[in-house]
Amino acid sequence: MKPRFVRVLLLRLGVMVNSSLLPPNATKFEKDLAESASGISELDLSDISNLYNPDLCPIKQLQWLAYSVQVDYWNPNWSEAVQRAYIKQHLESRRIRGTAGSIKKALAALNMDITVIEWWQEEPQGVPGTFTVEVDLLDQGIGEDTQNEIDQIIELHKNVRSHLNVINIYQPVSGNSIYGGATLVSDVVTVYPSWWVH
Repeated sequence: MKPRFVRVLLLRLGVMVNSSLLPPNATKFEKDLAESASGISELDLSDISNLYNPDLCPIKQLQWLAYSVQVDYWNPNWSEAVQRAYIKQHLESRRIRGTAGSIKKALAALNMDITVIEWWQEEPQGVPGTFTVEVDLLDQGIGEDTQNEIDQIIELHKNVRSHLNVINIYQPVSGNSIYGGATLVSDVVTVYPSWWVH
């Protein structure tokens, strides 16, 4: 019998044909391990330095690059551009961790423009050891997930002694505005029938 014919016959009989070499009684861990290692042969190792370059690393390996450079917060649902930008900023901002600049760089990678206002910069001065963050969302909406993401990133990049006072989120709105107005001037005139007049 030909191999393809056997495979089709087994599929019609309801027998699961698996390309893995694992036995049918393999554990979930063994199956997951085999699946995760299945793409290892596709990895191009001709220039291994690409694996440590956020711009050149294959998309499937970005999460492992983030893990290897100790990125503290990672969201697999980010777009490829955001993932690459976040790894790059992380490499740059690790040496300034705990400063306002670190918070700015981390949120700038997510396409957010922020301003950090320390307690001594507020007018009047705020409570010592606190700070306020103002976030300008450049081209995106905001949901609960994004708010939680902002909170977690700020918590990871701020210094330990400071406490976040409040996050003000601004969404720029662009478009044409149409203003109009109307004025109504009138007198009240009461008309009575002629027999009513005295």
